[in-house]
Parts: sequence; structure tokens; C-alpha cells
Amino acid sequence: MLIVHLHYWPGIVVAKDGDVPVGSCLVGSGDFYYIKTSEGPAGALYRIYHDAVAEDGYDPGEAIALVLGAYRELLDHVERPQP
Repeated sequence: MLIVHLHYWPGIVVAKDGDVPVGSCLVGSGDFYYIKTSEGPAGALYRIYHDAVAEDGYDPGEAIALVLGAYRELLDHVERPQP
């Protein structure tokens, strides 16, 4: 994931804003999921549309979608085995 962050879009651009990749789409969009270091452990989970980020920058209103208000909410969506 760190290689994506440092060498590929959108990571090259959004890294400057403190975004760190934590996952990627597994159904074919090519988009990555990020957390913002500035938000700390209670921060949100965002999807950044890779095709909305370019070398000259991006419009956060178009490129970033809120996925979860706090990334710890992701645990609420984990399927746990039944005892």
C-alpha cells in the first residue's frame, strides 16, 4: 500500500495533504481508501477517485467521498463467525 502512496496516482498528490492509503477497491474501480493523519485515531475513512486527481491537483469536493465518519466504524461491518 505504501508503494501506491509514494509512486502512483492519486497517492502522489494526496500524500501532500496527509492522506494515507489503507485499502483499495476490490471490484475494479481502481480507487483507494484513505485516512487523514491530521484527524487522528477518530478520523474518517475516505475514498479518493483516482481519475479525479491530476498532476496539477484536484478539487476535494469532486475527488473525495466520505465512506465512514470514523474509520473504527469499519469494525461494525465485519462478518463474525457464528459460535
